[in-house]
Amino acid sequence: MPQSAKGTEQELPKLQVASPGKRLFALIFDFITALLISNTLEQIFREEHWDLVRREQTWIELLPFYAGLFGMLVLRDAVRGVSPGKLLLGLSARSRDAILTPLDTGRGLLRGVPFAVFPLEGMIMLWDLQRGSGLGQRLGDRWANTVVIENPQTLRPMLRILLANTVLFGFFGAALLLQDFTLRKTAAYQTTAQHLHTHPDTEALLARYPELNEPELSLDLRSASGLSEVRLRIGPPNEDSGHTATLKLQFLDGPTPRWEVVETRLEAIREED
Repeated sequence: MPQSAKGTEQELPKLQVASPGKRLFALIFDFITALLISNTLEQIFREEHWDLVRREQTWIELLPFYAGLFGMLVLRDAVRGVSPGKLLLGLSARSRDAILTPLDTGRGLLRGVPFAVFPLEGMIMLWDLQRGSGLGQRLGDRWANTVVIENPQTLRPMLRILLANTVLFGFFGAALLLQDFTLRKTAAYQTTAQHLHTHPDTEALLARYPELNEPELSLDLRSASGLSEVRLRIGPPNEDSGHTATLKLQFLDGPTPRWEVVETRLEAIREED
């Protein structure tokens, strides 16, 4: 019986608490990953007049972006206690009550909530190490009764590095592809705005109502021969009145790629009884 117990004890992996340096590096990688995800989603759902709107944005309008960024940092340990940064460094958050099993989703979410007081979180972890506990628990760890350890079941170092490079270059590749489409869409809107401000049929209207409302773009970026269409409303803001401007544009490829307006149509909006 004692020999059996001794054999079982030898089969248990040696667990080591993660160092503060590794945890900090993992947090930095998680922040970069969350920032890349937020930036990619922002580019996907970006409106054609984003550069004009951004100049007038208040902190309340920017709140969804930062709330999404913060939310991803809070959710980073929800999957088995292993965030992208922890996976790269070979770390894992585990429950002190079940140190050998992956962390459940509830505890992973709970330990991420105190990120609202991140500076205090770092101070608590350092204080916990200074008092000699050796666990380095921050406030989230205390709430969820967790500890960050060197994952005994982690991937090999080369696989972790390959995975990290794949993730980073994947986001950068997506950003480059989306950037070209976003720049063309923005250029189409700016070309439309400049054309309307100098067109004889719309110049007087824009002098009275300078804001271009409800822009809708249908761009053909597959070939230079295809025509794209831009529709918008000129008139009082927040009202269904004024005039609808419809423009046909063609993308001219060459040394200086640009959009060219080939047709302009202006129609008055009739008020229904």
